[in-house]
Amino acid sequence: ERHGHAAGDDILRQVAALVRQATRESDRIYRYGGEEIVVLCDGLAHRPALLTAERLRRRIATALSSAATPVTATVGVASAPVDGSDLASLLDAADGRLYAAKAAGGNRVAGRADEESGANVTRFPRREQV
Repeated sequence: ERHGHAAGDDILRQVAALVRQATRESDRIYRYGGEEIVVLCDGLAHRPALLTAERLRRRIATALSSAATPVTATVGVASAPVDGSDLASLLDAADGRLYAAKAAGGNRVAGRADEESGANVTRFPRREQV
């Protein structure tokens, strides 16, 4: 937002290309909201999803950041069936983790608290249904 919509759109295109390179051909990638991207990885367990998200987070920072303009990614990860059995509940769980990770300073991956994970991964408890 600090650099204008055209610059933001360009960064989003570059991020999308990096996401496509870092994911499996069977994974589905969607733009979800202004700067949010959803990646559906059918059959990928939570721990591998966390590690994939962390590799992607690092790749984005390395490939797109400059000294003058750092580019970071904050990721919320949810997986079935623990986080939900339908798309809406999975998106809700991932979205809750995303916003909690942003509130914790951003530039991190957030997943379930009961999963072991790699570096710079923040574990947040599962959001309960209200």
